[in-house]
Amino acid sequence: MNFTLRIDATDLLAQGNPIAATSGILPTISALEMLMVPQGPLSLNLLSLSGSSGSHQSPPSSLPTVLFFWGPFRILPVAITSLNVTETEYDTLLNPVRADVSVNLDVLQPNQLAGDKLGNAAYNYSFGVKQVMATLNLAYAVQFGVSSSLSFSL
Repeated sequence: MNFTLRIDATDLLAQGNPIAATSGILPTISALEMLMVPQGPLSLNLLSLSGSSGSHQSPPSSLPTVLFFWGPFRILPVAITSLNVTETEYDTLLNPVRADVSVNLDVLQPNQLAGDKLGNAAYNYSFGVKQVMATLNLAYAVQFGVSSSLSFSL
């Protein structure tokens, strides 16, 4: 699966957002890039910054669980296979304020999610929704006599 994101700081700058004013969209770009970096003991622990007492250390060889939300019915565990950032506009401090980000994802299968409860739960949820939607398609075809080119049997 691939798509392009357009990231723009215009609205945030118009609202007077201090983070956007000092660093543009660099925090957003950095967060996306960190999804491809193994998390090790030297990684920044965002839980400690938020005041949470919980501590979580991932093995250095593991990537963070990335869930791709494409609406309420498609929440998929994915691996980002490539990320290409093209910065197109900058502020006076040369911080990027507009960029296009090409993203390529692979949906992870259950055999790739060993021990990943969150990833497995997301996969199972989306697979279950897919089964329900396929059944709805069949019911629609039966009820309304949709041509055989649009209906499929399960």
